[in-house]
Amino acid sequence: MFCLAVPVAIAKIAGYDLGYAAGLYAGSQTISASMGLATDAINRLGMAADKAKVCSTGCRSPAVSYMFGTVGSAIVIALLGPALLRINLPAACKDYEEKHGGKKEMGGAGSAVAPIRGCGRFASNRAGRP
Repeated sequence: MFCLAVPVAIAKIAGYDLGYAAGLYAGSQTISASMGLATDAINRLGMAADKAKVCSTGCRSPAVSYMFGTVGSAIVIALLGPALLRINLPAACKDYEEKHGGKKEMGGAGSAVAPIRGCGRFASNRAGRP
């Protein structure tokens, strides 16, 4: 409910028309399909053609708010998630690595270090050759 209430409140405070309000919601929640649903709902309201045209200009607002919705979700998950779950994330990650075979050494199968070492040997073997 909070996810719907905040964009609606911001749209009312800012004085946005229905199109911009729908775009703000679609972008902030990163739900592009809601823009299509809102456009269809606005068209079915039976408004005058000029008013409906103004409402259909909301395609710019999701482009702006989508970025903040994506970054905001990442921040909430990274910072608030562990606090809400009451876990010590660094300690939990360390424990997981120890239980599942995490190693401190660099290189080995599946590591990005091994191909770099291989390239170094290749380059040194080819030194002085055309």
